[in-house]
Order: sequence, then structure tokens, then C-alpha cells
Amino acid sequence: MHSLKINQQPCSLSEIRSYLVHGYVYPLLENLITINNTYMKTMTCRELGGPCDQELSASSWNEMVEKMTKHVMENHPETAKEMEKMHNEDPQKWGREMKPKWDAAPEL
Repeated sequence: MHSLKINQQPCSLSEIRSYLVHGYVYPLLENLITINNTYMKTMTCRELGGPCDQELSASSWNEMVEKMTKHVMENHPETAKEMEKMHNEDPQKWGREMKPKWDAAPEL
């Protein structure tokens, strides 16, 4: 389980979202949100080539690949079949297309 913090105080993901929704960007930038002292990136399933807008968060590219794979297999079986076919044809294709998006995503 990750420990979420704002201003070094424990908080929930909903509290972090509330900060973002209500425009408290400056405190977040000034104090940084840390999760176990690791910066996180959040992307949607759609941004990663999937069909929905479910947000997925991870602290590394490899963790994001694992989360996206699990999400697609559990929630989008047809997309999982398409991705498996793409992987069998060119195992590196998805990574070549999606890794630059991961690299460009902001860290929280």
C-alpha cells in the first residue's frame, strides 16, 4: 500500500484529487505529492492504447506496463486479444508507441 502525503501529512487519493479540482496547484508544486518518496505518473487506459478513460498510476514504466496489462485483461477482453496479436507480430511495437507518452507524462 502506498502512503500518500501532501505537505508531509498523510492523505487519501480523494484529498489529492480535491486539491487538483479546486485549483490548489501551487501548494502541490511547492510541496510535491510523494508516494513512498517516489514520483508517480498517471495515464488513462485510452492514452495507453486502450478503449476507456480509467486512470492508472505507477512509479515506473515497468509498473505501468503491468498495471495496463492487468487492466486490459480484466476489463477489455477484445482489446486484450488485439494486443496479444500485435505482440505476436511485433513484441516491441506497443512499447515503442507508448513509452514516449509515458516519458512525456507529468510527474506528481
